Amino acid sequence: MKMLKELIDLLPPEKIAQIELVGGNSNNDTQLEKLYRGLHKGEFSSEEDAMKSLYGNKTNSEATFAKLRERLRDRLLNTLFFIDLNKPKFAEYPQAVINSHQQYAQIKLLLAKSARKTGIWLAEGLLEYTQKYELTELTYLLTTDLKYHFGTLEINKARYRKYDDIQKVSFERLQAENNAMDAYHLVFHKDYGRSKISESELRSRWVEISKKLDVHNGPEASSKFLYYYCNAHAEFYFLDNRNEEIISMTSQSIGYLLEKNYTHKPIVFSLNRLKMIAFFNAKMLDSAIGIANDIEELTKVNQHNWFVIRYFKALFYIHKREYVAAQKIKESTFNDREIDDLKSGLFEIWRTLEAYLEFLSALRDPEGVKDRKNNFRLNKFLNQVPLYQKDKTGRNVTILLVQLLFFLARHNYGRYIDRMDALTQYRQRYLKENNTFRSNCIIRMMVKVGKYGFHPKRVKSYTSKDLWKLKSRQAELSSRSSEVEIIPYEDMWEMVMEMLERNYEKTYYE
Repeated sequence: MKMLKELIDLLPPEKIAQIELVGGNSNNDTQLEKLYRGLHKGEFSSEEDAMKSLYGNKTNSEATFAKLRERLRDRLLNTLFFIDLNKPKFAEYPQAVINSHQQYAQIKLLLAKSARKTGIWLAEGLLEYTQKYELTELTYLLTTDLKYHFGTLEINKARYRKYDDIQKVSFERLQAENNAMDAYHLVFHKDYGRSKISESELRSRWVEISKKLDVHNGPEASSKFLYYYCNAHAEFYFLDNRNEEIISMTSQSIGYLLEKNYTHKPIVFSLNRLKMIAFFNAKMLDSAIGIANDIEELTKVNQHNWFVIRYFKALFYIHKREYVAAQKIKESTFNDREIDDLKSGLFEIWRTLEAYLEFLSALRDPEGVKDRKNNFRLNKFLNQVPLYQKDKTGRNVTILLVQLLFFLARHNYGRYIDRMDALTQYRQRYLKENNTFRSNCIIRMMVKVGKYGFHPKRVKSYTSKDLWKLKSRQAELSSRSSEVEIIPYEDMWEMVMEMLERNYEKTYYE
């Protein structure tokens, strides 16, 4: 049913009203139409629900429904071939990709049916667009057909040489794109084939890899090459905190992209995102926020990247200690919808951020915690983030820490102590890697809070070395890092000490 829902999202009735295959105005009473429209309107909660609605308790309804489901899937796949034909061709890159592949399929069908005159005429016209939009694979495939035609069937040496030259360029570009992609996957996954490699081996390989890639880098490089080139280098540079080089490299590549005949918005967005993270790691938060504001304009409201970039903006404001500004971003992001409406991955990062914002509100107004109309319910939050709780690295640490912060804010020392043994085991088991160093430090410090009786002076004394170690390694954002600090750990520790002082004074002096 998930595949059907995905296809129906692409093919709602209004988009295919003029197509007779499915979704038109006729045959609205057929079982096929009822299943299609029921799924589109969200009337069925499960396959069983849909089957019962369509067939009741009839015998063999399961087998009949399975056939109906397959028929609908096949009809939708066929219909997919005809959508968007009335839109302006090649207006935007995504549309150029769709139209080019549709037209290439038409060309191959025509050539297979020996309608070569029409097929070759379409191929020559399409080739201009695949070159303009840097669709390298299609360019190579089209020149193969054209070379065969003008070199074998309709002998024309000039046109043959023309398409041979284009093919040689596209082949070289295709190799460069694939090499850049392989380099990115090598650095990102730290493996080659199926065997893991050490960081030292990765560094030695990288010297040779980068030399080969640098040859193809420049204004003439394709958008796809620039995407993988920058991401591969950024992953490597993140290892050594070489943020200035990431900023310089992405700035240059973005300049190349903006000089092209079209704008590949997803790649411009991606490279700006790398640049934004590099600014964040360099503690240039205003610059990071500036880029976030700029690339938000490349996204569509309420779409995935829009929510992602607004999350980063709120995170950056928290790191600037501008908590009210972060809260306003959250509120304006969800002013007409609920966080619950988001897909699981987005839902959990936003729900986790919201938990920290709720804690910060409680910290600013400790007396009003119990009286807040929408008081944050910790147990409900924990049930809402199952993916992050299973993740035994950075995201899970954020969940563990926010629990402890709420226990301290609410002076619930009993529940805090109950978590200490599990925290110690977690730290020893999962926080041994170099990229979890800061998380290891802060968890060890939080365990000592309970170990030394929540007494502010004793806790401060026994965690001074841990704090020094924590400050020796700065917080970073990268796809390689396993640490995600919503509140910087140094700021968090100040808040912990503030709560310990306040709770101690309230206990002993009131």
